[in-house]
Amino acid sequence: MFALALSIGIFSYLIFFLGVIGILFEPIVVGVTFLYWAIFVFLQKNQLKIFIHSSRQTLKKLKSKTNMFSLVLVCLVIVQILINFIGVLGPELGFDALWYHLTLPKLFLQLHTVEHISGGLLYYSDMPKLAEMLYIPGIVFLQEIGPKLIHFSFGLLCCIGLYKLGRKFVNPLYSFVTVAIFYP
Repeated sequence: MFALALSIGIFSYLIFFLGVIGILFEPIVVGVTFLYWAIFVFLQKNQLKIFIHSSRQTLKKLKSKTNMFSLVLVCLVIVQILINFIGVLGPELGFDALWYHLTLPKLFLQLHTVEHISGGLLYYSDMPKLAEMLYIPGIVFLQEIGPKLIHFSFGLLCCIGLYKLGRKFVNPLYSFVTVAIFYP
């Protein structure tokens, strides 16, 4: 999990660097994105195998100790995930997202650079955040749905991290209860 979080931060700075030097063109963003994540998967393939194997073992343990409460929890988390995924596919209505979370990356893509947007309305352009830099490839690939899908995947990754952290202190059922409380 730490390697993934670190690589997401490095990728965000890479996109920021492309914008600072003024080569924030869509083909370059697509190429850099595919190349970066292909290298990451190649370097982390052993860790991915270990993660998949441990996930399968955890699912087998949960299946063997299935009771009504754990079944209800699993169904609850699945329903929450589906509801949030439906929200990903809908139009963006949030004020902050429409004002600067999506506007600034779109403007940076149009200008092909990360720079100050003149006028007092978009004063946040002077301090681009790492999430906005991650939205740029999301916008290139999937328009408005891309950044929302990025946030959705961050929520799922937070649940995985929370479950793994909970497993260090409590049994799997209580750790899953933690995830079910956190996710909505």
